[in-house]
Amino acid sequence: MQTSPRLLSAVASLALAGVLTMAVTPVQAGNWFGNKTVAGSGTASSVKRELAPFHAIAVDMHGKIELIQGNAEGVVVEADDNLLPLIETVVTNGQLRIRTAKGVNLPGSTKVKVTVHVRNIDKLSLAGSADLSAARLSAPKLASNIAGSGTITITDLQSDDLKVSIAGSGSFEAQGVANALVVNIAGSGDVSASKLSAQEVKVSIAGSGDASLWVRKALSVSIAGSGDVRYYGEGSLRDASTMGSGSIKQLGAAPPV
Repeated sequence: MQTSPRLLSAVASLALAGVLTMAVTPVQAGNWFGNKTVAGSGTASSVKRELAPFHAIAVDMHGKIELIQGNAEGVVVEADDNLLPLIETVVTNGQLRIRTAKGVNLPGSTKVKVTVHVRNIDKLSLAGSADLSAARLSAPKLASNIAGSGTITITDLQSDDLKVSIAGSGSFEAQGVANALVVNIAGSGDVSASKLSAQEVKVSIAGSGDASLWVRKALSVSIAGSGDVRYYGEGSLRDASTMGSGSIKQLGAAPPV
């Protein structure tokens, strides 16, 4: 029996997930051991920062990130007053990095919110347990990458080319319209896109991840492990390969209103 290239890709993704987990964990541990943990003062404050133009966002700390698309660029950071100088928002080569200062840790219970105003966006990256949300977002091309347990939620997304990659237990949820959607899950991540109308969809799952989709034209799936794909729509299932207890199931012509 021949093994399909897509299935081999899924198996490779599973191996990559293990590598990423081993790579990320020591970094997180290293941040905790030998660094200074700073607790908040209990006095809430905020600061507005003007930034150089950027089109990508990378979050390397926990907290809530609200993305607002419009004609302005900049951030508003909300946290206890003594923590504000320790939360960095730096633009390098068109990418906004949101992170804590080197050598500093914030307790997991620390409340931090960063409101990001952006004109154009083509990449979102989360490392750790940050939660990023956007009410409306228009991006001809958008790559969303989650490493860890972070979440990305977009209430109204308009995109021609959307790619979602999850390594770990993170989740991605979106409603709206996408012409092409590519989903890669390595681990136990979850993609909830049953109200994101997509023409052509490709899904690769290595592990126990799940994907719910709305497919209008064509769907290709490869699963290695116990992952599940559930989809609405009348799109044809062009290619399907599974290895393990994973499953693919059509739920109906359209998602419930």
